Amino acid sequence: MEALLIRPGEGSHHLAADRLASLIACSLPRAELTPLAYQHIENANDDLAHALADTHTNFDKVELVQAHLRAGNRLNLTHGSDLAAQNRIAAIIQDPAAELGRIKAYVTESLRRPYNQHNTVAHAGSLRSAALTATTRTALSLVGAGLDRILHAQLQTDGELPPLSLVPSAEVELGLAGTTGGRSLSSLLE
Repeated sequence: MEALLIRPGEGSHHLAADRLASLIACSLPRAELTPLAYQHIENANDDLAHALADTHTNFDKVELVQAHLRAGNRLNLTHGSDLAAQNRIAAIIQDPAAELGRIKAYVTESLRRPYNQHNTVAHAGSLRSAALTATTRTALSLVGAGLDRILHAQLQTDGELPPLSLVPSAEVELGLAGTTGGRSLSSLLE
């Protein structure tokens, strides 16, 4: 994280966690909407399922699902995890700025924990921290999601977009979420 998201000479290592949290918060809606589209295709035989099946790109599928949910409709889902994802997306659609801000705050907190645990291990010489296992389990998944987003941007631009250039875009989009100047939730970092 630090090698990609901190400039030489910048002070706090927490900046990398904060910056990666912005990227993750912006990419979460699309990451949630994509599998929901496929689950609806699998579980339903309605107009939306047919339209999703006929759509060739994930982006277009996500846009259809987002429009469906924005209209107050629900998807045909059977798994509890999918229903929870639908509820998260419905909350984001209802109040994008507040929900994405809340998500960013949670992700930031989770990504800052490894720094605190590092200090416990490195300076106190102890591996017995009660939070070490939970921190590792949570933070590593989030770091992976953030690095995946950075890699996606690199592949889309043939390596021309430095990871640090994504951060200001993410922060602007988080600030514009839910306004007339904001992008669709499925393309906050496109």
